[in-house]
Amino acid sequence: MSGGAIGIGAEAFLSGLNGAEFVYDMSMFHVEAILGYDHVSNPNNSGSSSDFTFGVGGWYHLARGSNADFSIGGSVGLFYNSPLGGNSSTAFAIEPSAEARVFLSPNFALNARVGIAIITGDSNIPTTLSIAGQQSGTATGFGFTYFFR
Repeated sequence: MSGGAIGIGAEAFLSGLNGAEFVYDMSMFHVEAILGYDHVSNPNNSGSSSDFTFGVGGWYHLARGSNADFSIGGSVGLFYNSPLGGNSSTAFAIEPSAEARVFLSPNFALNARVGIAIITGDSNIPTTLSIAGQQSGTATGFGFTYFFR
């Protein structure tokens, strides 16, 4: 937790965007980026679908303990879905939020978020505003990171 570390893991935003995560952790803040891709080929040549997710976030460490920290900040993300033979859709998410990380070891952290998720997009995506937090039993707003220190 001394900062200056690079980490990789997995992250799920409050809006549902998720992917592999890259983190650069400093003593007073950390920044992150996620990248996700999913391709589904349906049986019997009934088409396929591809999903692409990209997001970035920044967090200021408001409070630090010996094995945990509490941060405020937020993230933005982009989700693109391209079904074969259908209409593609693009969604954009903005998430001002707070994040708590617990370090189970100096190199491994679990995190959870609470905040506001604003989602908007093209005509296939309804605009939504939600106040959300980690939901029990789901991956929404949850992540883990392994740091190379």
